[in-house]
Amino acid sequence: MRKLEHDVELSPEVEQIAKSVTKECAGLPLAIITMAGSMRGVDDLHEWRNTLGKLKESKARDMEDEVFRDDLIGYLIDEGMIDGFKSRQAEFDEGHMMLDELENVCLLESFDDDNGCRGVRMHDLIRDMAHQIQLMNLPIMVGEELLDVDNWKEDLVRVSWTSDSFFKQLNRLKILNLSNTNIEVLPDSVSDLMGLSALLLKGCKQLRHVPSLKKLRLLKRLDLSDAGLEHLPQGMEYLSNLRYLKLNGCRQKEFPAGILPKLSSLQVFVLDDWVNGQYAPVTVKGKEVACLRKLETLECHFELFSDLVGYLKSRDETLSLNTYRFLVGQ
Repeated sequence: MRKLEHDVELSPEVEQIAKSVTKECAGLPLAIITMAGSMRGVDDLHEWRNTLGKLKESKARDMEDEVFRDDLIGYLIDEGMIDGFKSRQAEFDEGHMMLDELENVCLLESFDDDNGCRGVRMHDLIRDMAHQIQLMNLPIMVGEELLDVDNWKEDLVRVSWTSDSFFKQLNRLKILNLSNTNIEVLPDSVSDLMGLSALLLKGCKQLRHVPSLKKLRLLKRLDLSDAGLEHLPQGMEYLSNLRYLKLNGCRQKEFPAGILPKLSSLQVFVLDDWVNGQYAPVTVKGKEVACLRKLETLECHFELFSDLVGYLKSRDETLSLNTYRFLVGQ
């Protein structure tokens, strides 16, 4: 307010709107300084009212207001913004440092949920600015925009919902996140998304079919946890760059032999025993798990105690496994 008053005396009505504009900036220094500079010398009531109206409108209504830190860092890794580290832990350390720096300059705000989990949120003003910058560089389509297929662009890199065969020309798509939707069948055209780095289908309880993943050689994260699949996708043995795999056993009693040894880059392997709320254990062979030399997180079920012993004996003592949960027997 002081900066504005140095140039022009504001009428009481304009001054009241100016205070509301300042309030919309939510104490963000960058936003306040930018707004003060752009409105310096302006005393027109209509212009001030128009500015306030634009600040109150969020152009990114489909974006989440709050995001947990680990989820956001996972997306940064998927996008390739965090890369070149040997371990997932190192990637997350880098991610936390990035978020800390954004908090320090007031571009993000921190919060803790009721369980003590840390997260961040972004003020509407900063979020709109980020959204506009993103649109100028890498198009994103969300919500109702996706319903009109004719508006899809070839350089689209991220979608959050789709149906049928929308993917044929989206060869630059990197992240496909359909988590917690009621999708029943993933289109066969997904098999041709050879640039895909993350396929996220967590919580898709109605999902019955995922096409072959054989061509998705760049895929790094595959999340099928809490999905309703009845069969594992074909072609998983070709995912040599896969670093993160979460899934249930798809009602199979044993994880198919020969796949795990081919997934030599895996850092996270979580095999859940529950399918749609029903206990459906699936076991793995200890010697096959032992082939995963880069594992940092492991949750699995061994059928026999000898499988656990076999895993422990075959496992290289220098492995960086730091989080694990083993179940043995029925």
